[in-house]
Parts: sequence; structure tokens; C-alpha cells
Amino acid sequence: MGSYRKREMDVEREIAKFLDKYLYSNPIFTKKTRTDDTESQLNGSDIILSIPSKNLHDIVVDEKAATQYINKGLPTFALELSFVVGGKVVDGWFVDDNKDTEYYEFQWIKADTNDTWNLKEKDITEVEYMLVSKQAIRDYLSQQGYSVEKLKEKAKDIREIGKDGQAEKEIGKSYWFFNSTRLAEKPINLILHKKELEKLASIHEVIKRP
Repeated sequence: MGSYRKREMDVEREIAKFLDKYLYSNPIFTKKTRTDDTESQLNGSDIILSIPSKNLHDIVVDEKAATQYINKGLPTFALELSFVVGGKVVDGWFVDDNKDTEYYEFQWIKADTNDTWNLKEKDITEVEYMLVSKQAIRDYLSQQGYSVEKLKEKAKDIREIGKDGQAEKEIGKSYWFFNSTRLAEKPINLILHKKELEKLASIHEVIKRP
């Protein structure tokens, strides 16, 4: 698990280099301050952005890249509800109110290499991203009957059942729950379709290498 997490962090660092070069250099971003210290990272902050044209000022952004699905055309994104660390179940980043995160920047990556385990900035050809307010997602799910507390209760129920894989999907809904018992951290996620995130996004763009 240690090598897996290190790999994920290394890849995220390479993606950040690409974004700094080809996205945040855009003049619509009047502030782009990376928060690279450990405390900020643990508190759900990767970068502070200001985008006056979108009436966004000094927003705390958590960059979320689907690093395991590079070049896969993933049509969803996973919102973490709970996971296990040191034998203890803790809240996932989406329902953890101790995080400073105000916006998520969901990212889908394309690269011109098959060795995505060792992805470098030079390999990245395209990043599709959506900047979405955490509160907007929570409001959407609340309208579906899932407040933060209900999501925590659902994750607890799914964990008690203990079945691996898709836990539940309601007909006609754009989200479902997934239990990954085979992974070391045993995360339980709410899987949300891209089309719903797109409706909620403040910005949705595809950034391509020139």
C-alpha cells in the first residue's frame, strides 16, 4: 500500500506540473497559490484560486485526478465516504467536515504512454477538468435523500454487510455505492456520473498540450 500511495502522489505531482503550465497560466486565474505543505494537503487543500470572471475569490481547491483510469475514458468519479486506517473506520474526504475544501477539481487524464504507473508531465496530452463546489454536490445529493449524515449511515450499513463491489443502484439514478473490500483501505465510495458533475460545475474545460 505504501508503494501504491507513493506512486499516486508522484503522478499527482506530475499532473500538477501540467496544470501549472497549461491551465493556471490562463489570465482568468488572478490567483493560483499552491499549498504544498503537509498540513494543507491533509486538510484538503492543493491550491488557492481566484477567478473573478466566475465570482470566485480565494477558494480552497482539492485537485482530484482519476490516476488509476488514465486513458480509460472513465464516465464517473468516486466520492469517498469512508475507509479503514490502522484498523479504524474514518470519514472519507467527501463527508469529512474537518477538511478546508470548498471546491473539487475533478480531472480525467489522457497520455501518450502505456506506462501510466510512471507517468511524467511530458507524457500528458490532455486533461479534462470540472471545478465543482463541494456544497453544490452535497445539495444535489441531499435532494436525492442523502444528506451528509445519511451518506455516513449508508456507508456504515454497506460496511457491515461486507459484500465487495456495487452495493446498491437505484433505477434511473446517476449515482450508486461501491464497496472495495479487496483494497487495503477498504474504501466505500459514492460513484457519481460525469453528466451530473457537469451540470454542477462552475467551469468545465479540456486542456490540451499545444
